[in-house]
Amino acid sequence: MTLNAASITLLFASCVIAITPAISQDKTEDAAFAYFSAAEVKCLRHAEAIYVFSVKANSSEIPNQNDLKRLEPEARESLRSILCDPDNWNHVTGGGEPCETRDVGVLFENGKGKLVLRFCSTPALYVGYDVDGTFNQERAGGWIKQKAWESWKQKFALFPPSQSLPDHSTILPPSEGPTLIRQCSRGSPAEVSGFWVPSLSQIAALEERLPELIRKKGQKVNLSDSYRQYLGVISRGKKLIYVNSFPSVAFDFFKRRDWRVTSITICDGGREFWGVEFDPEDNTFHNLEFNGEA
Repeated sequence: MTLNAASITLLFASCVIAITPAISQDKTEDAAFAYFSAAEVKCLRHAEAIYVFSVKANSSEIPNQNDLKRLEPEARESLRSILCDPDNWNHVTGGGEPCETRDVGVLFENGKGKLVLRFCSTPALYVGYDVDGTFNQERAGGWIKQKAWESWKQKFALFPPSQSLPDHSTILPPSEGPTLIRQCSRGSPAEVSGFWVPSLSQIAALEERLPELIRKKGQKVNLSDSYRQYLGVISRGKKLIYVNSFPSVAFDFFKRRDWRVTSITICDGGREFWGVEFDPEDNTFHNLEFNGEA
């Protein structure tokens, strides 16, 4: 099999998936590219209003007005820039992993034109995030590259508009999973086969029970100076939420790193650095581990 920059062919059992760059041959501003027609590109570029919403079901219906949050200028222009850049899309033929759940949707309105796009909550291997939607009731969508979508989602649309995380907390994207579970001075989730994105309600259940866990274990942990990263992991076939906690002093070593989207791992450091696994099925904690001393 030959690999080059123009085309990558992947073999999965008897299924062949071809991934090629989404290149527009027409250089005009509103030219069609990849999966999008010229009319769809025009709607993306010139929408009079752009909204974000939380996907409640895999439905092709336009969401209720009460569920829409109109984007502010910074979020709007950033989204437009990402979606209108052909380099951020993969042209996939031969199929890909089916999307089980979608979490974030966007709506572009330009006159009578309505473009709705719903993004898969987790990326597919090699091809990125599946995007499904409609343009004036006709099918639309494609495959957006992982880093391109996550950069916008983490900043502007990680949670439903009416909800927010506790202070000093963040949900890491699945792409940070392999780095976060490679702890060097404490145990971490074992036999991990994949990563997922926990819901805000699952994090709320975890947070509610966290002080009791610390009290029962008899540990002197200052939760007011605890920055916590949450990562959905599949460990031994079970969906768990891994908590990575560190104190504010850690920022002295990671001044150029955005902890809300990038994993923070430190060797040693003592008991102010700790991790624990949470089972959202029965709301129980397991394997509370602390960093060693230098």
